[in-house]
Order: sequence, then C-alpha cells, then structure tokens
Amino acid sequence: MPQKRRTRTPIYVSLSEGRIKQIENLVDGWSNETRRFVLRRLHQYVPNRSLFKRLRQWIQRTLKPKQREFRLLQNPSLLNDWHQRFEAAGSQDATAAWNHILSKELDTQDHQYLTFLLEKQTIDTFVPKSIHEYFDRLYHTFILKEYSNDPLTPRAPLVLVIGNSGSGKSATVKQAIEEAFFSSDVKPVVDLNAKREEVMANQPIWRSLTEVDAELAVRIEQRRKRARLRFFSRVPIIRYLFRNRISHALSTVDEEGVWVDYGAITPNDYQTAWAGEPLK
Repeated sequence: MPQKRRTRTPIYVSLSEGRIKQIENLVDGWSNETRRFVLRRLHQYVPNRSLFKRLRQWIQRTLKPKQREFRLLQNPSLLNDWHQRFEAAGSQDATAAWNHILSKELDTQDHQYLTFLLEKQTIDTFVPKSIHEYFDRLYHTFILKEYSNDPLTPRAPLVLVIGNSGSGKSATVKQAIEEAFFSSDVKPVVDLNAKREEVMANQPIWRSLTEVDAELAVRIEQRRKRARLRFFSRVPIIRYLFRNRISHALSTVDEEGVWVDYGAITPNDYQTAWAGEPLK
C-alpha cells in the first residue's frame, strides 16, 4: 500500500517583530545540547488549541498589547534540578512541570516558530546549498509539474550520486529530499496593518498607501487574497464546486503542497556501480 505524504506547504504564524526577535535571540543564546533538550520537551508538549484559548489570546494581543518576556526558558538547564522545578511550576513531575512552564511562556504561535527554529538548527546531516538547489529544481519540475527553461533544470528524475563507500551519500540525499520536498517552513507574519498606520501617520489624508509605500500595499493585498482563498477552500460546498479554480489561485499566490507516494521518492535499494548509487 503506498505511503502518502503531503509535500511542503508554508505555515504562517502571527507574531510581532519584537516577539520574533526575542525567540531568535533565545535560540542563539543556547548551546546545541540545550537546543536538543528543549526541542525534546517541545515535541512532548501539546499546546491548548481550544477555541476559548485562542479567543483569549487574541483578546490579550489586541486589547492588552504588552511586551512578553521569557523568564524560565532563558536558562532551561536550571530546571533539571527538581527543587528549582518545583519552585517554578509547583510539581515534582518533570513532564507536568515543563507543560506548565511552556504553557505559561509560549502560546501556539510561539510554540510553532520556536520548534521550527530548533529543528532547523539541530539537524545532524548537512546538505550543501548546491545540492539543496538541485533537489529543489527536481521538486518543482517533476512533483509540481512546473515548466522551466532554465538550462540547469534536470531533464529526468534520476540522480546518480558518486562517492566512496561510507562517505554519507545516502544520508545526504535522504536529508536533501526531506528538506526540498517535505519540510514546511514556518513563516512569521508581521502585523502589516500596524505598519501601514505607522507609515501613514505623517502623511496627508488624500495620499494613498500605494503612493507612499507601494511594496507594503502589495504585501497587504497579497495577504488579503491568500486569507480569502483559504477561507473559501474550507467552505464545504464552495470547496467542492470550485476546488480546481481555488487550488490554481492559491498556487499563484503561494506554494501549495501536493500528496505524493513517499515510496516512489525515497532512494531505492542500492545497486553499486563504479562507487555510485543510482537513486530514483
């Protein structure tokens, strides 16, 4: 039975510029061991995604905007000590204590972006940029079926990787496939309406945003179009009647993933010839 997987689809999270910088600085200040430790805890933690919780977070962000700070996560290694963990979370159980701490310092959007950054920075297998770009061309040409007249675009979905035995060919190719085909980027979305108010604050009332900052106006319009299309794609009757048109429109605004047979993409069993392994 074929193993179906959906290819990469961008995930958008709504974060302020200050919060994005806080999360990135937090990750930069951790050692690699600390990053792996926190990532394991994040994978074990399931944020509360109830409607009430999301509504409360939206009200807090909209009506009571304030700069949130990381307190306990600034030094997670301290929480290995159960005395400090009990003092911080009121529980001697490690899982319960960490769930309490993460729910207090992270919301759903923070959790997604922090997890994405840690996963990206704790990958064991390094994929050179040239190989990543090559597999990205394979993805657009043979998975998304996009036309390209770029002379560097491969003409057949067959890759021959040559190298000495044990040099890491298989691991590199598998990681390149994972990154280029399936890994979805988590993209923080800045509040463009707030930026528009900031840009237009000192402008006369008769001037439009397009005249002052055309790039920002285009970004706002693209976001509105994307949100409108995604809303229609979730309405049952409209989604069924206009699925092809909506899918095509979404693909022009943003990259959309497709369902593929994962077994047909991963490297086959090896047939070694001239120290090379043909990968299909």
